[in-house]
Amino acid sequence: MTGSTMSLELDKTVHAGMAEEETDGASYLAAGSLFASRYVIEAFLGCGGMGTVYRARDQKLDDVIALKTLTLKSEVAVERFYREVRLARRVTHPNVVRTHDLGDHEGVHFLTMELVRGMPLDEVLQQRGALTPERVRVLSRTRGLRVLALGATRRYADARDPQQISAELACDSVIDGTVQMAGSARVRLAARLYERDGVQHWSDRFDGDFADLFELQESMGRRVAEALRLELSAAAYRYHAPPEALALYLRARRYLRRELMTEAERAVEMLDEALRLAPSFHPAIAAHAIACIRAWWASTSGGHAERARRAQESCQRAFEEVPELAETHLARGMFAAQSGRYDEAVEALAHALEIAPTMADAQHYLGELQLEAGRTKEGRQRLELALQLDPTLGAAFLGLARSALLHGEEQDYLRHVESLRQAFPDPPLGVLVTQLRWNLMRAEIDEARVHLRTLHTMETAAGQYSYALARLAFGEGTLEELRAVEAVSAGRIDNRRFTSLMGQITAEVMAVAGEHEAALDVLERIAGGVLIDVVWLRRYPHFAPLRDRPRFRAALDEVAARARSMWQRS
Repeated sequence: MTGSTMSLELDKTVHAGMAEEETDGASYLAAGSLFASRYVIEAFLGCGGMGTVYRARDQKLDDVIALKTLTLKSEVAVERFYREVRLARRVTHPNVVRTHDLGDHEGVHFLTMELVRGMPLDEVLQQRGALTPERVRVLSRTRGLRVLALGATRRYADARDPQQISAELACDSVIDGTVQMAGSARVRLAARLYERDGVQHWSDRFDGDFADLFELQESMGRRVAEALRLELSAAAYRYHAPPEALALYLRARRYLRRELMTEAERAVEMLDEALRLAPSFHPAIAAHAIACIRAWWASTSGGHAERARRAQESCQRAFEEVPELAETHLARGMFAAQSGRYDEAVEALAHALEIAPTMADAQHYLGELQLEAGRTKEGRQRLELALQLDPTLGAAFLGLARSALLHGEEQDYLRHVESLRQAFPDPPLGVLVTQLRWNLMRAEIDEARVHLRTLHTMETAAGQYSYALARLAFGEGTLEELRAVEAVSAGRIDNRRFTSLMGQITAEVMAVAGEHEAALDVLERIAGGVLIDVVWLRRYPHFAPLRDRPRFRAALDEVAARARSMWQRS
């Protein structure tokens, strides 16, 4: 069993942090000075992203108030400043600070408000141990960990000797962390894991926006907890598996963290070797199952029946030998979904999250299924949570952007697309094809042709098939060619969900090309398979001419019924 404790250091360095907008150039108001012929400045209280706050005495009312001056001079900043006052005046509540006055003195915008006595943030962080309570709470929900409460560890706030701490608390591991505040809106948390021998085995850092203290605690606590869960699961075998096996496992895990599934086969090879060296290395057994499923999906070069068999056998082994690991149930859910057994997939993913609520991959996978099956709000929340847990999970932006696009939410769509571009400056095939589909959906022909030319340069079989399929949307081929390409492409992988996806792309291309009867033929076929993407059927714009046809309505009803049945076990 593993316990944890955390000691904290607070870097009080604060800088202006206002590079995005110009400041008014005014210096701080000195204590004792008179502002706006009315307010005597008593003390500087603090500064934020927009303004500076002072304790002042209102000479007219002989009352101590808080005076806030705007330090940004752009029109946007001034409007936000005034909007803040308008909104504040609409709210009357004992827990909401009252706003008194609003003015402009010698070009400096200001407001006065009720002064509420409080404690500076750095003192709060020092006394409360910063984000420690949230980390303890989240870690304690992870199976297999016994986590000591903050009360048991508070006396070690200034101690830096992990050997002493672990000996006195009889715990296997000690978490040591530091919190740094950079400017008024950024927090950086660094965490380190020491084992009882005092050797540091892991460290990482986590950055967050200090927009909301409680939201930041929740987000950072989850991220640290998930990183530690993964590290501790591997650390348990540090003395039982050969170092070579552990190194191979960690390398394979890094490959699996790379976006989408392009490195899955290499991860399989590394995990094969790790398990040859250490057959009972439990985390590697579960990771092997996940890698095999991703390789099954990602492969485009033949041998698909063998990859399907390998994925099934690896999942079965993980389920039999390491059912206590969340990764095992993630693999089980992924395999069930690829096979079209969605109710089983939902149950397995829910079980994974019961074991490890902070597992970003399980949140992401379940969220994607929810988005397709019409549970839009829940699906978006899960993808947002997955990104909180793992900000490098760029694939989550695919689902968020697509959902916003299908629902006509233009600004959200553009925001997620920009995040997607940042995550994939050199987009892999899956992202490229998805972006081209979105271009066609939005009738962005020039952008679609740019992506089409990029596909043409890809020498892989998947790239060439995608190019041959997509070019027909521009009238650069015949319906017979389209059907032939789709048949060959869909038949290359023995994976029902992949085949369904290829059918969706084909139906879109046919609809864009005006081949409505052919599109209906494809829609009927995939509706009779494993398609659950009811939102796509209801909202894809180029299906508008088809939606009143009996064949389309029948296909939609069949898919909607399958989507509803997914949640019967949950």
